[in-house]
Amino acid sequence: MRILIISKSYAPSISSQALQIEKVAKAICGAGCEVKVIAGYSGQGNISGSEPCEVHYVPHVVNKSNSQLLDRIASRVYLEVSNINPTGKWVVQAYEKALELCKTFRPDIILTSSTPFESHLIGLRLYEKFKIKWIASFSDPWPAKMSPAPYSNGNIPFFSFLQSYWLKKVLARCDAIHMTTQYANEIVANRIDSDLSRKMWTIQHIGTEPPPSDKVVKHGWLYHIGHFTRERVSFELIRAIDKLADDPTSSLQGMITVGDICPELTALRKKMGMEEKIRMVGRVSHDEALSYALEAHCLLVCEADMEMSPFLPSKFADYAMVGRPILALTPLVSAMRDYLTKYGGGLPVGFSQDEIEKKLQYIFKEQNDANGFSNSVDLKHVFSAKVVGERYKEMFESLV
Repeated sequence: MRILIISKSYAPSISSQALQIEKVAKAICGAGCEVKVIAGYSGQGNISGSEPCEVHYVPHVVNKSNSQLLDRIASRVYLEVSNINPTGKWVVQAYEKALELCKTFRPDIILTSSTPFESHLIGLRLYEKFKIKWIASFSDPWPAKMSPAPYSNGNIPFFSFLQSYWLKKVLARCDAIHMTTQYANEIVANRIDSDLSRKMWTIQHIGTEPPPSDKVVKHGWLYHIGHFTRERVSFELIRAIDKLADDPTSSLQGMITVGDICPELTALRKKMGMEEKIRMVGRVSHDEALSYALEAHCLLVCEADMEMSPFLPSKFADYAMVGRPILALTPLVSAMRDYLTKYGGGLPVGFSQDEIEKKLQYIFKEQNDANGFSNSVDLKHVFSAKVVGERYKEMFESLV
């Protein structure tokens, strides 16, 4: 079966979306499909040329903004416009490359992946021209107004109208819709005035096996890997860490963050005098980040305080492959809570300080190294490239 993937985000970009769609392409190859990719390339990072599938790069310009308010506003407007501009330079050039491959490669399936949404604009034109089976894949609900607060805040009404127009057009024309959680599918189905359930698929992220490492577990330390954004900063979590790090009955010493940190967390750390209890490593490569994860007594993943989460953080899939216990700060209704409840491998926790303290106390008791709920073979299996690749193949086979 021949699969053409179109994604503006792709390696060597180090964004979570780029890393994930590269893993998807490789997993689909591993499942026995012949895969070619049309990808964006910003000029940053080296193209290895060692992928199991053929990648055709189409250059694009990265809009850089600084901390100035007007620059940030201009950057936001540029992003909103480019997402829904079918005549944008990258969209036009990627479409021309896709036309060429549709004639020479003759794909059975076209899979367009977002974010950004531009890839779906190409899929729409290809479908109208060739009627090739088309899957629209979304890492998260789009546009942002589809998601719960705080992610739905700050929409620009005019752009929201245009985004909804293009989204409805894509969802109506495509043959299948893929998202990473059933809750994301439910949100989209409820917001769009048509029956989409018959063509919706839920397929989870793929985790990355950590590289060989001789690192020793640092007992007593909670590790957060990846970008710590302001929406995910929990004052209750920080207070619980501060309290238990001073509790002689707990072995918790503090938290180590690996990756970019939002100014809100940096300010809170300073205000509470927790420089020694919250240690910041900074940004490292993806492989190096996974190597740090192997040191963790426990791995932390945080979501924003919402009634329901439609998201599946890609770091959760990576954590599952690392095999250290996971503490997931997550709503009562969420995919992460479902996975941990069904397969083990860690503990879900809500957003109250009392509940967070109780879960941390259990994990960091002196006599408990947390191995009672780590190393879940079942959880690791769910996020393996083999399992997820076969799931994609199942979706493809349903369409041809």
